Amino acid sequence: MKIDIKKQIKNMKIFLISAIAIFSFMIFGKENVLIGIATVSIAASMFGENHTINVPRRIIILSLIQIVIGVAAYIASLDIFLAYIVSLILSFWIYYRFSYELKTPKTAGFMMLYILLLYYPVTFSQMPKRILALIFSSFVIMALYYIITKYNFYKVTDKQITGAIDLIKKEIDLLLDNKNIKNENKKVSILLKTIQINIYEVIEKSSKELDDIYILEVIVILLKKINTTISYIKENEIYEDRLLKLKCILEDVNLYILGKKDIKDIKITFRKYYNELELENIEGDLARYNYYNLRLAIDETCRYIEDKSRGEKIRKRLNLQKKLKSNIDIFKNNFNMSSLRFNIALKASLVISTFVFIVGYFNIYEGKWIVLSLALILLPYAEQGSKKAIDRVVGTVVGAIIFELIYRMIDKNIILIGAVFLIALYFALSIKKYNIRCIFTTMTAILAVKMLQPSAVIFKLLEDRVIFVLIAAIVAWLAMNMVFPYRIKNDMKNIMKKYVDFDNETLDSIVQGTISKKDIETITIKNNYFWMRINYINKQMNLSCIEEFLSKQNDIFTNINFTILISGSSKDKSILIKKLLEKLNPNLNEEDLFKVYKNIFETSKNDLEKSLIISLYRIYLDKKDIDMLESEIIEKLNIA
Repeated sequence: MKIDIKKQIKNMKIFLISAIAIFSFMIFGKENVLIGIATVSIAASMFGENHTINVPRRIIILSLIQIVIGVAAYIASLDIFLAYIVSLILSFWIYYRFSYELKTPKTAGFMMLYILLLYYPVTFSQMPKRILALIFSSFVIMALYYIITKYNFYKVTDKQITGAIDLIKKEIDLLLDNKNIKNENKKVSILLKTIQINIYEVIEKSSKELDDIYILEVIVILLKKINTTISYIKENEIYEDRLLKLKCILEDVNLYILGKKDIKDIKITFRKYYNELELENIEGDLARYNYYNLRLAIDETCRYIEDKSRGEKIRKRLNLQKKLKSNIDIFKNNFNMSSLRFNIALKASLVISTFVFIVGYFNIYEGKWIVLSLALILLPYAEQGSKKAIDRVVGTVVGAIIFELIYRMIDKNIILIGAVFLIALYFALSIKKYNIRCIFTTMTAILAVKMLQPSAVIFKLLEDRVIFVLIAAIVAWLAMNMVFPYRIKNDMKNIMKKYVDFDNETLDSIVQGTISKKDIETITIKNNYFWMRINYINKQMNLSCIEEFLSKQNDIFTNINFTILISGSSKDKSILIKKLLEKLNPNLNEEDLFKVYKNIFETSKNDLEKSLIISLYRIYLDKKDIDMLESEIIEKLNIA
């Protein structure tokens, strides 16, 4: 097996930084070093995400959260009945607040902090020092985030955009070679949508000047339109010179992203392409207007870039989005078991608080391992939690066996015990696979207890840990699978149905007449929510048909946005759109609809109307594909 030296060096750096972070809490006394362990866990849950927006505010919020947890743990340590009540309320809040519908939950680190503080309490006189340690933890969390991830929004986004441009250029090369571009087009579609959503998030949360981010957003929208349009170009509609010119535009955009050209150079390139695309020399109906849509997209991009009032427009849009998000029902988690966050919060809080009470009431030695294991195993989806429960049991048993053999060989040698602890800690921090990581977590946990409680018997600790982890795994499995189970495939079916219903509602709203800016923003917010929700769930399922469904949704909403913008600017266009959409009878086959649209197309007044007709025809085709994909996916999920 080949060892990746660079990866091991990186892991060693992470280990050393994490170890320094943990032991830095010695300045608050050894009784607060355990806060360092939870600190590393909380920081690790943030890696790979953008937490660079408004850092001072984030530190303040983290400090307040940890102070609340610290005070709650102190109160809970005073009395067993108080422990039950406080654990019930606090764990419900943590699971409800830090479980997400669109990303990985962050409950483990905060629950670990609470449980460690609960079972290693301090006196009232020591509480000020512990609170200072908790505030210090917030600074350490952000420091670890920046040092280890080195996250930079612009660098990450620029890299993603240049990657998307390279893939679109590859698509063009495949088109020129008369090859299929479906797989590449799907990858680009999902990548661009992800970038666009990340940009929306930064725009929404940033308090800085937004001009640079705005330009990035405009470029991503242009790339989306290009990617959607070229997916419609067929073998007999390829015009080599126009595709090669499009590649030149993409290369110039690439150079702008890399900082080798400024925005003025890009505008000159765009205008040149726009003027050189002579439509009268392109023959054929659909072929002509595929390229016309590219021309229109370039012109629209120039107008957005040249817009002097864009800063004011962004501010207005932000205010509108914030108001809308507070009013859209899909973002409100109702207090019922069909809500992902409420479901896991209620189950987890009842189970954890019950075992906090049992462990305290019967004074179970090292019973905290049951509570801690429950907190780490309980996850929103039953399938995820069940797998984690099995992995934890297997890892714990294997770890206990290996450690018992090692401990017999080192024969209580303090130096060797320290070496084993550091090696186990290194692997516990650097290994990603959970069942393997649990092997080394078991070793570090046993040795940590031994160091804190020198009189503890190692083999008794090993026996107790295995039994308690097994109990926790069984209880967690029963809670997740038998009490209002929240299954990933059911969630996927429900959200997919809602997404398709939303498509229909959006098309109906276009038929009804002019759509306001508020309606456009509402559609954008809801579309992003549904798209992100399905994309997140599919990261667990990894089904290619769902990726295709998401790609088609991108295509249909690219065309819908084009349609909405035109219908909102002209009464004549609104009438035309209404007339066209009324023709989209679900019982009408594709050939008959094409004849109807072709007749309207040939009698249309200008190029803009004709381009609009083609966009609406594509909406019809994409909608049919989406409905077929939905049926196919649900059938697969029912069989699974």
